[in-house]
Amino acid sequence: MKIETRSQGGMAKFHDNSDIDKLVDLFLTKGSERFLKDLLAFFQFDSKKQAKVEQGFAILDKIYSRNLKTKERICYDSMKKYLLNIYKSKDADNLRGAFLEVLIMRNARKKYSPEECHNNCFIIIDEWKSHKTVDVFILCEKQEGIIYECKISVGDFDKSVISNLKEINNKSDNNFQAFFVTLSTKVI
Repeated sequence: MKIETRSQGGMAKFHDNSDIDKLVDLFLTKGSERFLKDLLAFFQFDSKKQAKVEQGFAILDKIYSRNLKTKERICYDSMKKYLLNIYKSKDADNLRGAFLEVLIMRNARKKYSPEECHNNCFIIIDEWKSHKTVDVFILCEKQEGIIYECKISVGDFDKSVISNLKEINNKSDNNFQAFFVTLSTKVI
């Protein structure tokens, strides 16, 4: 079975954003666990709700003001800075999605030691091409693949995404695993 990818490009430019890069670095740093739940909750707000994000940080600042060690304070302040920069950007909605994709790609590279790691790409198996792109595709050893569909909101999952993943799985002779990843707290 011959497996290839064809990049769609779209989101790649957002993956190279320095605020995304630094924020992902901090999220993957030991000691940041204390803030993850609170800060990930901000990703629920779309770009039109920057004021809510700022209000939320005002509340968190009060909560964390008294009980943070120096290293924790530096970590929290840095996360806050990068997250606010993302929300101030005209590309905030795309950057929110890029954050999740970059976070997944970095974890996958560590965990699976993939030969190839692609984002926003079509998957080509022999002569067949998927009808939609996938957010993250990792081609591991022995032609096994892992696909991640990353959505900030569960409302962004539609039937065509599920259909695409099923079709890819069938064409791969069930060698590809697919996962949905969201930051939403809603149950689907």
